Amino acid sequence: GLGAPSPRGGASRAEREGDTVQFTPRMVLTFFVSSCVMLLALYFLYAYLYYIVLAIFCLVAFMGLQRILDTTIAVAPLALQPHPLRLPLFGTVTIWALATSVVSLLAVILWAVYRQQPNAWVAQDMLGISFLVTTIQFIRLPSLKLATVLLVAFLLYDVFFVFITPLLTSNHDSVMVTAATGGSGSSETLPLVIQLPRINLPPCFSGYSMLGFGDVILPALLVSYCRSFDLATRAAKPTFVQRNLYFVASSIAYATGLLVTYIGLMTTGMAQPALLYLVPCTLGCVWWNSWTRGDLPALLSGDFATPAAYSTVQTEPDADDRDDRKLLP
Repeated sequence: GLGAPSPRGGASRAEREGDTVQFTPRMVLTFFVSSCVMLLALYFLYAYLYYIVLAIFCLVAFMGLQRILDTTIAVAPLALQPHPLRLPLFGTVTIWALATSVVSLLAVILWAVYRQQPNAWVAQDMLGISFLVTTIQFIRLPSLKLATVLLVAFLLYDVFFVFITPLLTSNHDSVMVTAATGGSGSSETLPLVIQLPRINLPPCFSGYSMLGFGDVILPALLVSYCRSFDLATRAAKPTFVQRNLYFVASSIAYATGLLVTYIGLMTTGMAQPALLYLVPCTLGCVWWNSWTRGDLPALLSGDFATPAAYSTVQTEPDADDRDDRKLLP
């Protein structure tokens, strides 16, 4: 958001990082229960809650897009001058912070006005990615143990609300699908999804494939945790592959899970609970790699803030390592 100027004309590092929240078991339970309640509320009261969700999406997307633009300016290899300005209510701001705020606000407003146009999915995905980046930066997992509980709980949540609820509802509708799309009685679709047009052969448009934000955020928290572990323990790892093993492996596992999800969607022609494929791929990859390399106890406990236990090999960090540490969240 708007704030005091930094020497580069963008946000300071502290401003870019902001405050983060580290999940606790109680927060995981609260998050799980509130997700269930919210999904059911959307299923029964979609017409009343849609615009509340839309407003929250626009607000967070604006903040995320402004932050991404501001950070891009701050790290750009350009001699950008701060050009401080004094504005009522906001105090001293930079012209760059003001410009990124205006651009972000216009992007959100234009999408909100034209969101039902055929090509609006491009702007929605752009804003959605901003929403996701902001959320992922804000949340931290303290241990692999809690990450496992969180991901397995939402795997069951996904399977239940996609596959089991059609057996319980009077019209045999999936609660998840109805809440995400608004059902047949609504022309509005929740913006909390990444949309991609689905093209069949011979080339023809056949609707959209949707990936829910939860299918991105939850596995991304595990990937982020793996990145933190790699950065905290890299002094004991002599090769580039070893220093980035868990981050790269979990990222590849996530991509593999997405591919399997898409194959399931194309094969069955039915909506698929993406976490059913993403969680086994990502969690299985991390558990297997950490178990075979002896890192499982440290990952499970989250006790790797100081790399003392990994000091058997001491190497001077190369330029890439020093840059990575500067970008460590």
